[in-house]
Amino acid sequence: MWAIIEKELKTFFRKKKERNLFFIAMIIWAVTIHSGKKHIYNPYFTVCVLVSFFIPYIFGWIAFNEEKKNKNLLYLLSSPLDIKEVFAGKIIALFIFTIGIEILLIAIGMIINPFAAGIYPTVSDLITLILTIPVGMTVISAIMGISLMILDNPFIIRIVLFLLIYFFAFKGEKIKEVLIMSEWYYILLGILLIIGIIYLTPLILNKEKI
Repeated sequence: MWAIIEKELKTFFRKKKERNLFFIAMIIWAVTIHSGKKHIYNPYFTVCVLVSFFIPYIFGWIAFNEEKKNKNLLYLLSSPLDIKEVFAGKIIALFIFTIGIEILLIAIGMIINPFAAGIYPTVSDLITLILTIPVGMTVISAIMGISLMILDNPFIIRIVLFLLIYFFAFKGEKIKEVLIMSEWYYILLGILLIIGIIYLTPLILNKEKI
């Protein structure tokens, strides 16, 4: 399974077009929001949530749909690993990638804020940014992964993801207030959902469906 995790992380960085566009947009977005003289919303949360939603949208798509089109999933399933381990490897790779992006965004914000007289993340913010958001994005990636393997029309899934990004762009701060009330509860719930999806994968998917 660790070989799959390593393979997926390398694949994310090998996709030069998607990688470069993502990182350029991410940096511009982070600099623009953190440079504002008056922050209506917490800039760390705003940037991290919006950017993180594009990880399932772009890199989750690479991990599942492109592999399905290229028949790489069938090749992996013919290996000694079962489908549960293959799926878990992809999900864990997306989780690690999301945490890395969150840490990078936090660092960008902390570099910019002294010049913009901005704010710094609290301990609660850091828990949200480094744990809660990556866990949430991993749940979305897991659901999207199964859906992409089953459905013949992945365009619908991409529309749903785009609508979620749009929703969080306008309701993100209110959602943050809900999350902070029971931060660890949401983290635990997300982890349990991820584990449940991984263990249910063999019952939902098979070679014929893929």
